Order: sequence, then C-alpha cells, then structure tokens
Amino acid sequence: MIQSSGEPVGIGEFLRRSKFLVPANQRTYAWKPPEIDELFDDLRSYLDTGDYFLGWIVLSAPTDGEAPTIIDGQQRLATFCMIYAAMRDYLCQNQRSDVARKIADRVLYTEPEWTSEKEPRLLMSSEDQAFFANHVVAPPDAEERKASRVSATSPHSHRRIAKAFERVREQVEHIAEGGPDKALRQLQRWDTYIRTRAKIIPLYVSDDLSAFQIFETLNDRGVELATADLLKNYLFRLAGIRRLDEAKALWSRAIGRIVSESRETIVTTFVHHFWSSKHGLTRERLLYKEIRRSIQSREDALAMLSDLDASSANYAAILHSDADVWKPLGVEGRELVGTLLKLKFEQYKPLLLACLDVFDHSRSEELRKLLRLLVGWAVRFQVTNQLGSSKLETFYPEAAAKVRKLRLSTASALVREVGTTVPSDEVFRRDFAKFEEDNAIAARYLLATINDYLERQEGKEEHDASRQLTLEHILPKADNVPDGMLFSKEVAPAYRFRLGNQTLLVRKANQSLGASGFAKKLKAYGESALPLTAQVAKYKKWTPEALEERQQWMADKAVRIWAARV
Repeated sequence: MIQSSGEPVGIGEFLRRSKFLVPANQRTYAWKPPEIDELFDDLRSYLDTGDYFLGWIVLSAPTDGEAPTIIDGQQRLATFCMIYAAMRDYLCQNQRSDVARKIADRVLYTEPEWTSEKEPRLLMSSEDQAFFANHVVAPPDAEERKASRVSATSPHSHRRIAKAFERVREQVEHIAEGGPDKALRQLQRWDTYIRTRAKIIPLYVSDDLSAFQIFETLNDRGVELATADLLKNYLFRLAGIRRLDEAKALWSRAIGRIVSESRETIVTTFVHHFWSSKHGLTRERLLYKEIRRSIQSREDALAMLSDLDASSANYAAILHSDADVWKPLGVEGRELVGTLLKLKFEQYKPLLLACLDVFDHSRSEELRKLLRLLVGWAVRFQVTNQLGSSKLETFYPEAAAKVRKLRLSTASALVREVGTTVPSDEVFRRDFAKFEEDNAIAARYLLATINDYLERQEGKEEHDASRQLTLEHILPKADNVPDGMLFSKEVAPAYRFRLGNQTLLVRKANQSLGASGFAKKLKAYGESALPLTAQVAKYKKWTPEALEERQQWMADKAVRIWAARV
C-alpha cells in the first residue's frame, strides 16, 4: 500500500520531523564533488526566483513508534544534513555557537524521551553509520570528529563522504563571505529557502514490494533512475516477501565485492558485462529492458542473483592486478592484468569474466596463456582497427557467450572457436609498420614491451621501462626540423607520431636532448643501454626512409610479442 503526504514540503523542514534509518541493503553514499557543486548551483539559481523540486523521497511507513526507513532518497537527505552540519561548523568557528547549537538541535540531532542523550537524526547504513555520525554530525571540536580522519586505506564510502563534506563546507564558506553580519544573514537566507522552498514529496509505503512498484512507476514516467537500482528493485519484487531476505543477501554480497574494490558506478557496468557475457552484446541503455524480458519469475530472479554472486569475485579481480586470483600467476600474470587496465581497454572484460567463471583457477599456466592472448588480441585490434569499434564491441561478448555455452576451459580451445576473427600476422605486421600513436601511455607501453623482448633475446635483465624511462621523439613534436633530420616541413607532421619515430630514454637524458640536432641525439642513443634505443644509432641521418625501415623492424618483433595464438 502506498501513501503520500500529498503536499510538497521543504527538505529542511522534513528533516526535523523524524529520525530516519538507511537499511543495510542500501548502497553506500555515492555523491561526488561535481554533484555537490551542481546542487549548490541549482539552489543558487532558484534562491530568488521560486521553488526548487528535489523529487520524491520514498520511505517505509513508520509503525509502533519506529523511525521510517529510507528506500529512496538517502543521497539527498545525507547531503542536506551535510549542508546544515557545515553551517553549524562555520558558526562555531566564528563565535556564534549559540546559533550553531540551535541548528544542530533542530536538524542534526533528536533527543528521545526518557534520556538526555542526543542521537543523530539520520542513521546511515551499518558500513557508514559511525563514520557519518563522527565526521559530519559531531561538532567540529569533538574528539570523535578529530579521530575520524580518512586515509588511503579507509573504505571507499568513507572517503566519498569526507570529500563530499569537504566540498559542502567550501560551498558554505563561499556563501558566508563578506564579514560576520553578512555571513549570518546569508546563512539564514539559505536556511529559510531549504526549509520552505527546496521541496520534496514524501511517499510512504507499507512494505518493500510497494517500494519496488514505486521505482518502476517513476521510471515509466520518465524519472531517471540508475539501471542498477532499477534492476535490484525489479529482482527483489520478483523474489517476493518469502524470499526477499535471500534476494537481498545475494545482491548485497555480490555488489559489496565490486563496490569494495572500486567506485559505486561500477555496479551497472558489472551487471552489463555479466549479462553480455552470457547473452552476447546488449547495449547498456537496453540492459534493464532485456533483463525484464528474460527474467520474469521468482526462480529466474533468484537464479540471476545467485549467478551475480558467483561471478562478482571474478569481476572484482578483473579490476585489480593484485587480486588473490592472480597471485599464483606470479609477476607476469599481474603485469598482464595491469597492462589491460593501464591501457584502458574495456571491451575484453565480458570475455575475461566468462573465462574466469569457466576456467580451472588451479591451472595457473592456463590463466597466464589466457591473459597473454587477451593482451595480444587487444593490441592487434588497436593497431589494425580491423573490426572497427562497433564490431569489436560485439566480438568480445559473443566470444564470452561461446565460452559459457561450450564450456571452453583452455586458451587453445578459445582460439579454435573465435581466433579466426583476430587480425592475422600478415595484417598486424603491415599495419604496425605504419602505426601512429599520440597517446604517450600507449606508446610507452608498446616501446617498453619491444625493448623488454630485445633484452630477453640478448639474455639481459629487463628494465622496468614504463616507470624509469620516458618517451623520446627522434623528430621532435615541435614544428622545427633539427639539423641532420631530412624531413621537409610539408611531410614532417605525418611522421612525428609514427611509432618508428619514438624511442625510450632515461628522463634526465631526454630533458637534456630536447630539440637537439640528430648528431647530438645519435651519440646519446648509441650510449643507451636499451637495445631499442641503441638500434637508432645505426642511422647516420634521420630520414623518412630510415624511420620506415626502423618501424618495419619493430613490426617484425611485434608479431612475435603480441601473438594471436598460444
């Protein structure tokens, strides 16, 4: 059953009416500084012109004196609590503790009967509850506030709360500029607007299933909701009251693994990649529609939630090269995963997820072969652009679906099924010999990998080129053509970013060379311990023909380094 208060109410007034609880299965606080800035910009633009509508707040109907549970609206209510906490902090720090105490008592705290202890009015989910109370709600001079500092090892949601609150405080300080008297008037003006004209409509529901219907109704009426939120509520509604706790536990466990490893927005991406790995390419904008078309019963919903739970640890591993699943693969395995992440390849993820779900993780060499294959394929597709972005977007999900359907459990079996689509050695060699790369990270990776290969061939210890070395353009990126480089001004631009025109140097040497003539550069190249760079010294003049010859030499190595087969 759904009830509405009927009348819009200012969110500042609404906050003082009750205590509010965020349930355990809700996602953690997710707003970032840009969203904070957008909210303040919106409020500022409406401050003198009229009401600002913040949307619906969906809550469970309070029963037996219990506080209502927030079903949708946590982000907005938490952010406005931050705004009032920031106002309180500013007033405390500017000798207006009397006014600050009134704001805190009105909005931030509630004082239950039969006790003198104040409690936070908004209780966040269990993961964030203590941190929010200590870092935001507690007064600025409280010991718990001082003890709640975040670090690089703090949970992601705590860092998001801290960053958001820091931005809110900056915005409040901006509002309060102009001296004590003006500051007090401005803060009072904003408080009045938030209490009376920044409005929400409360919707109270009698049970979770009614809440899920609300989500779908809002979406049908054009209210933008996150795909992950829509999907979660759809699956929960199908699970029904009897299996709801089970459904919530499966979702929370699956998504908890992903969110704990990365940012909140990865949830929709995970579901998208998971679904595509089972059913082939599905456009993200059609994901919710496709899932609703396929999942229509309680059994379907619980099966999908179980599958998400089973795949979530593997997807979290795809996002981090230091995940446990990669440890048995040694340095090479971790570096291969790191390469895929560093170069920001995305299309491969459904295929790697399917393989991790099907392959035997105890066969470390098989996983290493798989990673070598995926890196090799990614580079070949990048260099040749053989499929184009749209076809490439289809290739990986279709390959993933084959892995699941045929239970392909080895890299060689994967090659047999889909390897014919990968650019051949002939095509890859041809296109690599003409390849241009103006992305410094990608160029440095390609050159460093070729250099590592050459050092292995010579029996030398590999340099960690990506960290210790820097990119050097033999023909400089600038418009000038130095002495000893036989490029006309008309043709030079076509060669500056060719891979054959790029090499690696230690940072200090690169800085000292700058736009030097080729003779000076040649001496530095010849003295380099890097075989990739020392090879340039064979050319007495730097010409288009020399560049072409060097890049063809690199292409011959590339075919062996980034193999299409295992």
